[in-house]
Amino acid sequence: MKFFRLLEIIHIIFYYRLIDLIPEHKRPNIIKYICFFSPWRFFSSQLPPEKRLKLALERLGPIFIKLGQMLSTRHDLLPPHWITELSGLQDQVPPFDSRLAFQIIERELMEPINRIFTHIDEAPLACASLAQVHAGVLKTGEAVVVKILRPNVSRQIDVDLDWMRWFVLQLENAVPSLHWLHLSAIVKDYEQTLRGELNFTLEAANMEVFRKNFYLSPLLYVPKVYWDYVTPSVLVMERVYAYAVNDIEAFKKAGVSLTTLSERGLEIFFTQVFRDNFFHADMHPGNVLVNIDDPLHPQ
Repeated sequence: MKFFRLLEIIHIIFYYRLIDLIPEHKRPNIIKYICFFSPWRFFSSQLPPEKRLKLALERLGPIFIKLGQMLSTRHDLLPPHWITELSGLQDQVPPFDSRLAFQIIERELMEPINRIFTHIDEAPLACASLAQVHAGVLKTGEAVVVKILRPNVSRQIDVDLDWMRWFVLQLENAVPSLHWLHLSAIVKDYEQTLRGELNFTLEAANMEVFRKNFYLSPLLYVPKVYWDYVTPSVLVMERVYAYAVNDIEAFKKAGVSLTTLSERGLEIFFTQVFRDNFFHADMHPGNVLVNIDDPLHPQ
């Protein structure tokens, strides 16, 4: 499987002509030769490079989607049209089959869906690298969202991490001057982070700590976790209604002070870091919402 995965990665790289992102004068001759004779060399003329990169990252899977999410927040590195395209990786990744999602829910919670939910939307509310989210209503009447881990995602991550470790090792051996970057340590930290994200029980526990730290805070609200419906692969939490933190037009239309919003965002972050030593480490717009019911006091 590992070898076929490598072939798949190479195929996607050349299919979407990601080599074009490397300046031509810096490409090895063998790469130039392969690109010239590639049967997909005309594909690149039909799509802009930022669109090709997004499509390639989607097909490459969770680890690469995470990379795209990170790049989508780097306005200092990429022009606005690239940021706009890559922002779709935050919560608009292609979904997996909803029927399979419902089967996972029933298997994990060990009950038929109609005994737990009055209603659950078939269409996902959002789809990201590791999971997708469906809106629903519990039998007890609470509006919730159900987060479901993508099937077989752990196995794919294992294979990709193996190749990533191998590639970094070859790179460090070939270019000794790169040792100061500590690439192997970075991959190890990245693996540890990913492992944590694959366990929704751990995520729910972190949410509870976060909720306790900001209990009754006018600045930040953390949704309630429904512990009766939490497993390593399924997480049911309170649904909240708000705007993505980068929806500037909605804020302006509602009369929200962007200065106040910025100050509150900084206060929230510094409180996490310096008071609690416990902070949200993936604060892209897909994960941060703003309640503007009171425009003068956004939360």
